[in-house]
Amino acid sequence: MVYSLKETIAEFLEKKEIKDKIVDHSIHNNWKKIVGEKIAEATEVNNIRNKVLYIKTKSPAWRTELTFQKKEIITKIKEEIPEIKLREIRFI
Repeated sequence: MVYSLKETIAEFLEKKEIKDKIVDHSIHNNWKKIVGEKIAEATEVNNIRNKVLYIKTKSPAWRTELTFQKKEIITKIKEEIPEIKLREIRFI
């Protein structure tokens, strides 16, 4: 059986669980597009652990405001990056 290079690489990435890490990292690259310039300037993607996205905020006021927008932000992330496995956002 003959496999294309694309299929072989995709299978390798899947087996090594690298694909999830690449998908998770795409939040860093798309954060400004997902949340807009104003929020992006006040926040920083910290990391993703156990399907929880940790976002560092500039101030407690931003943390409070973004907590109210949590569901909307998750929806936007999933629209931009459909293959992401994300269940929650925590603002720190």
